[in-house]
Amino acid sequence: MKTDSFRLIRNSALYSHIAVSDQISIKPATGTAAAGTVLKILVFTVLLLLFSFYYAGAGAYAETASASGKISAGDFASLRKSSTVDSKEIKKLYKGTEVIINKEVFKSRTSTKKTDRWYYVTADGKKGYVRSDLVSKIKYSSVKGTVTEDTVYRIGAGIAMKKQGSLSKGSTVDVCLIARPVSSTGGSSPKWYRIKIGSSYYYVSSAEVDTGKRATLEDNSVEKKEAETEALSSASEKSKDKNDKDNIFASMTDKEFNSYLKEQGFPKSYRTKLKALHKKHPNWQFKAYDTGLRWSDAVKKIAKSAQIESNASMKSSSYISSLWPDEEDSEAVIYETASGETELGTSDDINDYYREFAAAYSDPEAAENAWMSGSGLVIIESGQIESWVKASSNTAAFFMDPRNFLNENRIYMFEDLSYDPAYQTKDVVAKILAPTKLPEYGFTAKIFVSAGKNHDISPVHLASRARQESGGGSISINGSKGVYNPFNIGAYKSVSQGISYARSRGWTTPKKSVNGGASFISRGYIGNGQNTIYFQRFDVTKGLSKVGTHVYMTNVRAPFFEATSTKSAYKSYGITKEALTFIIPVYKGMPSSTSL
Repeated sequence: MKTDSFRLIRNSALYSHIAVSDQISIKPATGTAAAGTVLKILVFTVLLLLFSFYYAGAGAYAETASASGKISAGDFASLRKSSTVDSKEIKKLYKGTEVIINKEVFKSRTSTKKTDRWYYVTADGKKGYVRSDLVSKIKYSSVKGTVTEDTVYRIGAGIAMKKQGSLSKGSTVDVCLIARPVSSTGGSSPKWYRIKIGSSYYYVSSAEVDTGKRATLEDNSVEKKEAETEALSSASEKSKDKNDKDNIFASMTDKEFNSYLKEQGFPKSYRTKLKALHKKHPNWQFKAYDTGLRWSDAVKKIAKSAQIESNASMKSSSYISSLWPDEEDSEAVIYETASGETELGTSDDINDYYREFAAAYSDPEAAENAWMSGSGLVIIESGQIESWVKASSNTAAFFMDPRNFLNENRIYMFEDLSYDPAYQTKDVVAKILAPTKLPEYGFTAKIFVSAGKNHDISPVHLASRARQESGGGSISINGSKGVYNPFNIGAYKSVSQGISYARSRGWTTPKKSVNGGASFISRGYIGNGQNTIYFQRFDVTKGLSKVGTHVYMTNVRAPFFEATSTKSAYKSYGITKEALTFIIPVYKGMPSSTSL
C-alpha cells in the first residue's frame, strides 16, 4: 500500500479539503527519513493553506453565498468577458471543468429560461461569464437571512418577474446566491438573492433581507466596475432589449396597466395622466414614491422660507426667476389648455402647440377660427421682468405638484438619473450643450459622459444642469478667475461664492470642474435619495423635518427648465422611445388641483 500520498477535492461549500488516498502510514523515523517526513508534512501544510486561501478569495466576491457546478456542454463552453454570446472569449472551459459561481445575471425581465440567465464564475484561475444552460450539478453554499420588512418573492430577479408568494418581516430564508436583474428593469434593486423555500428556489430583493454579512475581502467597487464593463460592452444589445416584446409595460393591457398604477400607489388624479402617457410610450415605467408627507405640511415648509428672507438664506428659500433663462428672445407665458390644464411655457411653445393644433384642419382659416373660439389655448399671463422675486405659496404649490407636469414635455423632471450608456451618449449631450457658451470654454460632451460613467450619474442630466446654471456664460465657466464651476455649486447667494468653492476644490480645468461637480451631485444628492431633478429642488425624501434643508437650486422653476432641455435633446435622437424610468412623488391629502 502506497504511503504519504494525498489528493485535493472540493466540497459544495467551496472550501479546500485534503483527503489521503487510501491510507497514510506514518512510521517513526530517524535521521534522513525523519527529515523527509518533516519536509512532507510542511509541504502538506503549505498546500492546504494555499488552496484554502485560493478558494476563500474566489468566494469572497459573493458577500453572502456562492455555489459550484461543472461545465456540461458537449465539448466545451466559452468563458466570456460579458454576459452576451458576442462578447470576447476569455478561454475555453472543457466538459467537466469545475466552476465557482459568484452570481447569477438575468438577461430578460420576465423569462427564467436557462438561456436567459448567465453565471459570473471563477474557473481555472480566470473570471468571466458562462450561460447557465452550460453548467450543471450545481451545489449551493447558503447562509441564513432575515426578512427586514413584509415583501414578496418572485420567480426571477427583478420587479417585472411574476410574484410567487409573500414573506413576513422577521422570517428567515436560506440565501443561496446573488442575482442581478436585467439592467433596464427600472425600479428594481440592482442586487437580488436566490433563496430556497422548501425544495424550490425563488428570488427576493437584497434590500429586504439582512444576512448579517458584508464583503470584506473585496471592495464593492470591483463589482461595480465589472458591471459597468459588461454594460458598455453590451450596450447595443441592451438598447434593443429595452424596446422588444419582453418589455413588461409594453405588453400590458389598459386594465393591467391601471392595476399596476394602483399597486404602485398612484392616486386617481395621477393615473389619468399616466395612462395617457402610457398609450404614447408603452415601454416607459412610472414608479410611485410615497413621501409619507401631508401635502399642506410639505408646501408650508417649502413656502415658509420664502416668506422670511431676513431670517433665511437663499439656499433654502423658494425664489423664482421671472426672466426666462433659456429663451431670452421669447416671452414667458402661462396658459390654459382646452382640457383645462394650466401650463407654463414660452411663446415658442405656443407656436409649436398651434402648429400641431392647425394640422388637424385642412383650411388654415378654419383652424384660426377654432383656436380663437376657445378650442385652443387661453393665454393667462405673459411677459418678461428681469428680476428675482420670492415665490408665493400658490407658486410653490404649483411647481411642487407632480400632476402639473405629467405630460410629454415636462415628465423628464422625474427621470431616474442613474448612468445608462445605452442612450446617454456624446451626441445627446452635445445637443444639450450646443446652444450654450459651454463648448466655447472647453466643456465638451466627452467630459460630461466620462464624468457620468465615473460617478454613476446621467451625463444628460449633468449637461442639462450646467446649461441651466451657467449656459449663458459667466465667470463660472470662462476661466477668467482661474477656476471653473459650471454647476454653480456653493453659489447660494452669488456666483463669487461658487468661484471660492471651486478654488477650494482645485477645479482649475473644465474637466476637473465637471468631474468634481458630478462627484458632489452623485454623493450629495443622487446617493442621498434625491435621484431626480424634482427631488433635488423639492427635498421630500427624508421626512418633514428635512424638507427645505437640502435643495440644490433656489429657483422653483428649475426642474421645469431642465426637463425642457432634456426633452429637446431626447426627441432629436429618438430617446423618447427608450424604456425610461420615472420616479414620481405622492403626497397625502392632495387637493384636486393646483394653479398659478
